Amino acid sequence: MTADQRRLRWRYVLGLLRPGARTARPSRAALVADALLAAVLAAAAAFAATGLPSPEHDAGVRPHPMAALLQLRPSPPPARPSP
Repeated sequence: MTADQRRLRWRYVLGLLRPGARTARPSRAALVADALLAAVLAAAAAFAATGLPSPEHDAGVRPHPMAALLQLRPSPPPARPSP
């Protein structure tokens, strides 16, 4: 590799590292939508973290019949071989 090729390669690499042109800023509507989404997600996370019971656990509401199949349960221990 000659000195000219090395110089061209470094010029190319430095050109890649140089910051590009400024892009357009987000619109006011996009900023408002981002803020609302952040607020909704924060409220949902806070509600989930408090451990409040969900409406399914009310006394008058029975769970769906397939709910037991969807829950992960530990498998029973293996049976001991008979002597």
